[in-house]
Amino acid sequence: MEAETFKHCRVLREVAFGPKLAAIGEQAFYKCLLFKDLQIPENLLSIGQMAFYGCTGLKEVRIPATVRQVGSLAFAGLDRFGRQTFWAGSVWRLQKIKSTVFGGRCSAHFG
Repeated sequence: MEAETFKHCRVLREVAFGPKLAAIGEQAFYKCLLFKDLQIPENLLSIGQMAFYGCTGLKEVRIPATVRQVGSLAFAGLDRFGRQTFWAGSVWRLQKIKSTVFGGRCSAHFG
């Protein structure tokens, strides 16, 4: 998915990703405030910088074990309405994860 595909989209609530999606580009869903349903496909390899930044409607994100890279601030700015929960399938397989990926207040569960 290209960078900035749905950036600032004010009506987007959910997206159905195809099974061949390998990467979500930088700022692909940046500040899509109503975006609630995030089903990351099992074959995804990377999530770009600020991909879901400011998507305050997200409450739970499951990151599959296939993801190898997660960019800076990919899931930051989500704490406006409370806490979000992030699940990573196999954190030891991540080759590159920035320390600022989650930002704000969140719970991260690895394993």
